[in-house]
Amino acid sequence: MGISNIKISNFKSIKNMKLNLDYPTNFDLYCMLGKNGAGKTTAIDGIRYFYKMANKTFEIEDIIDKLNMYAQKMYIEITFDFSNLLTNNKNKYLETVLKSYEEYIVDSKLLVRMTQFKNSEVVWYPLNDVYFVRKILKIFPVFFVNTRFISLTDWSELWNIISEISISGIKESTEIVDEKLKDVFEATYGEKFNKSIRKIKKIFDEENIKINDKDYIVRFKNAIMTQLGGDTFLTDNNSLLYYSDGMNSLKYIKLLLKLIVDLSDTAWKNSLIILDEPEIGLHPKFIEELADLFLINRSKKVNYLLTTHSSHFISSILKNGTSVCFYRLYLINGYTNIEKIRNIIETKDTFLMNDAEAESYFSDTIVFVEGQTEIQLLKNRNLNTLFPYLKRITIYNTKSTDTVTNLILPQQANMTVPYINILDMDKILTFNTEKKKFSIAKSEINPLYNSKIKKKEKYLIYNKGGEKFYTYNLRNRIQGVLKKSTFTQNLTQFWIKNPEYIFLLKMVNLYCNKNNVFVMRTTIEGAIVNEKNYEVVLKWLETKLIESTFNKLCDLLNKYPDCIEYKTTILRLVLNGKLDSLQNMKYSKDKTGNVRANVPEDVYNGVLFIKNKIGNKTSGWVIEFIDYYLNNVLVEDDDANKEKFKMDFPELYNLLQIIDNLI
Repeated sequence: MGISNIKISNFKSIKNMKLNLDYPTNFDLYCMLGKNGAGKTTAIDGIRYFYKMANKTFEIEDIIDKLNMYAQKMYIEITFDFSNLLTNNKNKYLETVLKSYEEYIVDSKLLVRMTQFKNSEVVWYPLNDVYFVRKILKIFPVFFVNTRFISLTDWSELWNIISEISISGIKESTEIVDEKLKDVFEATYGEKFNKSIRKIKKIFDEENIKINDKDYIVRFKNAIMTQLGGDTFLTDNNSLLYYSDGMNSLKYIKLLLKLIVDLSDTAWKNSLIILDEPEIGLHPKFIEELADLFLINRSKKVNYLLTTHSSHFISSILKNGTSVCFYRLYLINGYTNIEKIRNIIETKDTFLMNDAEAESYFSDTIVFVEGQTEIQLLKNRNLNTLFPYLKRITIYNTKSTDTVTNLILPQQANMTVPYINILDMDKILTFNTEKKKFSIAKSEINPLYNSKIKKKEKYLIYNKGGEKFYTYNLRNRIQGVLKKSTFTQNLTQFWIKNPEYIFLLKMVNLYCNKNNVFVMRTTIEGAIVNEKNYEVVLKWLETKLIESTFNKLCDLLNKYPDCIEYKTTILRLVLNGKLDSLQNMKYSKDKTGNVRANVPEDVYNGVLFIKNKIGNKTSGWVIEFIDYYLNNVLVEDDDANKEKFKMDFPELYNLLQIIDNLI
């Protein structure tokens, strides 16, 4: 297993963090996700600092939490697991280390803690002797890879890594080794080599220069390079300068992983490879190849921990079958927080996780929408200027697919990301024209239908104005209305004016809001075109339609000149909305001549003619109308404009306030 747990406290922006690399499931890869500045690199720096202080004890840094003036110390705690190394291993070095710590090892695990105080004192636990700590770290080396700072045309650092993972002790004395090497080099290069060595030594002695001949790691590295013929890397017989940085980055990581994995099989070490955003600079196809490396290079003696903010990398590793454990890092009040994302993706669903789905793992606030109309609205540049907080949300198009939505819902993935799911009312209720009744729509994204919500809601109590009530009781009130009430809709009145209809919609919205769902009264088109802004919509359509088409629209509207419900419904249908019954406009005759319709024939023909002149939902009319409204109707300061928007778009304004509160 190697390193099984890491705890960091009061280190820079990390107040308390626990990283568990020892879950019962054998993960191929541990991955830290988060936006820039969330603390991913800080977590890596904590591990790096632990190893640095064991080997360079005097390079103490000022890393104690600066946000808390009362913090007097920080600590980094790493638990090492020897279980993989104890199997059929008779290495004397390992036996010596185990003997030194045997009273502190429990179930093959050893906890080592480094504590640094504000006065720069460093204390180690359980043995406060850095010499013993170094022995442990040699058995559990950590290799840090940050492609942003690697010289992609100079891979000399690889020699140090190769030496570290594969090094063995010198079996004979230094004098005997020197004599043997002298004979080998003389036989290879002739007497001139020995003459050169003697002159170099003479000059060094005169200048009082000595070589640290105790540095056996350097000797081992030089021995490897000598055996292989040199220290300069070529690929396909070309210099590294021949290739792009992205190509060299991928080749470097590929070579590094393969070397460490293969050499670890013969070493008495358990390695941890930490890669900080390895996808940087890589083409999407290279990112997919990078993802495959962690599936190919698997070993019980090597663990992988990496950070990323690439949604394409995440979707790639999920699709290729890599067993991955995700941690999400995020900031609250200046401190880095961490949470494990629940693995809810079954093998059969991995193909559904594309870049758009993976992006949800990096979001501060997610707004789920059903289609392009909602996206056009919420991403409208002018609307984002009036309500700037909309720039901070991630909008995900569910395309009305329950399966994909459930894959990334924060509550399903155990993420604390605030979110709201915007649904049209037809995802919650359906209407039976013959019975004139509404019923609950059968969809798992419908809170009124969802079986898990039904099971839990008896125990969930919500507070509002000091009064407690159960969503269970609210559900019963909704079901009571559905059971008892009928709602008039016919060819002479294809809109619903029943007061119980308004009551039902309010109860449904209240219930759904408590389950992170905002339901439109009809559809998003119905929220954009409503009774409050009817005149503005009509003025905009006059600028969009040719005169003859606009006159036909006016003739149609004047059929019931004093009925605002009728006129609003017509405009809504013209702009691809739905009826109050949540149905589309229909008109057809069967063979006997009987009409099956939701609206009269003249209304159907008139609306269809005008509708064809405007275009479908994705034709861009939402952008056009919102821009028209914001540029021609709103002319005051921001506060006055927001009040005006609130009056003209009450349902949309309510939604925007909910989104603002989430952020």
